[in-house]
Amino acid sequence: MRDAVENIPAGPMEWLPTGSFLITATHDKRSSGVIIENAILCCPDPRIILVAMPSGRHVEPLMRDNRHFGLTPVSEDERLLPRAFPDDGESHEDKFLTIPCRVGPGGTMIPSRCESWVECEIIRHIDLEVGHRLWVGRVIACGEPAPPPKRRSIKAKSN
Repeated sequence: MRDAVENIPAGPMEWLPTGSFLITATHDKRSSGVIIENAILCCPDPRIILVAMPSGRHVEPLMRDNRHFGLTPVSEDERLLPRAFPDDGESHEDKFLTIPCRVGPGGTMIPSRCESWVECEIIRHIDLEVGHRLWVGRVIACGEPAPPPKRRSIKAKSN
């Protein structure tokens, strides 16, 4: 049975939403983050987000202890965040020391360069026996890109 499950082709599931996201957490003056590939809005009212990540990531203890996480999309052309937050297993350094950040209401660090973001209060944590953990969070704050400033048309005056 296990072989049958492992041999399921990915093609029929390509329509499911995926992307790169930076998940962050802060607790007791320590912050961490990691790039993940799976996050989805699973309930529109109240807004509930489900995040899946491999077990054992260095951000997990901070998420567990603070009961909050921040989440922001990472575009394909973004260069700084994937270098600053590599998925390299155990990390004990605060990667936010060199990146300008804003602090969400739950204390989560959000890089200032990320215009769209959410901060969630963790309402459920599920440890799957397949090497992943699911984190379910209720959105408590969010930010979105500011609209571009309106430009005034300046026409040359003719005399």
